[in-house]
Amino acid sequence: MNTTDLQKTGTPSLFSKLPRRSKSRLLMLGALLVWHGKKCLLSLIVLSVLVSSLAASSCHPPQENLNKAAEEIAAGPKGREITRLAQTPPEIGIPAIARYFNDEDELVHAMATLALQKNYGKAGSRQYAEVLERGNDHEVAGILSVIDLSRCVDVLPQVRQVVYARPNLLTRIAAIVTLKSMRDTEGLKEIGLNHPTAEVRVIALRGLNTNAPASKK
Repeated sequence: MNTTDLQKTGTPSLFSKLPRRSKSRLLMLGALLVWHGKKCLLSLIVLSVLVSSLAASSCHPPQENLNKAAEEIAAGPKGREITRLAQTPPEIGIPAIARYFNDEDELVHAMATLALQKNYGKAGSRQYAEVLERGNDHEVAGILSVIDLSRCVDVLPQVRQVVYARPNLLTRIAAIVTLKSMRDTEGLKEIGLNHPTAEVRVIALRGLNTNAPASKK
């Protein structure tokens, strides 16, 4: 997802302390092991363990940490523009703010995430779904975090679709981690049984097997 070192309270794992780019590199390494290792069982295990670690460490950050990160850039030009956009209707503001997930500064990502969550929340579900369908991988990853933070359960079908429609393995993984965080055991099971790609099935089943029982919605 698009969270970085903004972690839940509790004892962080070694994996959780890594920057987002380092986590992505480790996940990519697992993916390469799968493909270049001829999808051997060990390679699949390596990838699924990395995904489980990511899921455990990359749940949405505490609100106070998002606030603190956003405050660091709120007075700058990007922060002011995100704030302005967040006052516009969702069909204008959400896709425009989502483009800030392409920025190299992860504080900008935090500001964009907070603006979307606070100003639109669940009311932005339709536009979130549109970004999942039409956005690039960075935008999709950012919106997945917003969906998780806002608990937009009505967008879960579109999150599941990301796992099928997106060719980028890391984007598929981000969607699976979101499904796990939102306790979508039905979606994880369906993907684990029916996805055409072996490593995606393994990752989904790993998430399903380490998930708590689904909460009532």
